[in-house]
Amino acid sequence: MSIPDSLRKIIEWWQLLNWKQATYYLLTVLIIIVIIVLLLVYFFIGTSELIRGIITNLLSSIVGFLISLLFYRKIIEIESQERDKKLLSAIHNEIQKILSSNQKGFKTLESLKEMGITETLKEFSFEDLKQRIHNAKERVLILENWICQNLYEFKKVLQQADSKGVQIQILLISPDSPFAIQRARDLHQSKDYVANLVRGNTNILKRLDQEINFNNLELRYFNCLPFLQIFIIDNTAVIGFYLQNTESHNAPQLEIVIKDKTGDFTVFGERIEKHFESIWKNADRISLN
Repeated sequence: MSIPDSLRKIIEWWQLLNWKQATYYLLTVLIIIVIIVLLLVYFFIGTSELIRGIITNLLSSIVGFLISLLFYRKIIEIESQERDKKLLSAIHNEIQKILSSNQKGFKTLESLKEMGITETLKEFSFEDLKQRIHNAKERVLILENWICQNLYEFKKVLQQADSKGVQIQILLISPDSPFAIQRARDLHQSKDYVANLVRGNTNILKRLDQEINFNNLELRYFNCLPFLQIFIIDNTAVIGFYLQNTESHNAPQLEIVIKDKTGDFTVFGERIEKHFESIWKNADRISLN
């Protein structure tokens, strides 16, 4: 016996909820049922004035509780976001202290340089990315779930880079993969949130290809849940992190040198390079035509 489409959609929606969301919705439904029952008793079943007064007060209390619950959920979400921001800011400040130390942090500073870390950023700047692409000489490598909603604004710098023969490789998460749904869940969004943004980026790249006719730009979809956002411009990488309820460009970033002045890989640089190559190799090529 097949399950009706409407019931299947309800089941899929329910599976995407975490336990807090499920409890919230269950409690809301139960309260509404209680209100309906009390109203039926009040209007359609004969009761004494005392009982009517009790029901009236009970209804007022339940409605007040329901309204408080709605506001409480929003307050909890705001508090959670504020805690994440404070945590990210604290991480950024601590790293900056280490990098700027001239005494005890000297050995740590040398260690960070050996790792390839040259700078920390509080968040990712798309204007900075435009400038980096504009200055690119050899390659622009991007690994992201999606880049940004206003990707069309990158038309000029992408056209300049392509005309200079710069290799442009873009990796986006497959919109049809379960990992896109998982990331949407991490961001507390609807299950199609990430998929729609990826398809939007893809459509913009196809439109740009029609206008520019790229010679050196290639787009691929990957089918995994990455732990890093990666932008590599020539010998420099900017990496971010995929945190709960936080988009990667709003999280702290690390600037990494891929190879040192002697031409040897830095520790972090080599890992990032190989990580990108591995995902690129196994990703599906997407035609822009």
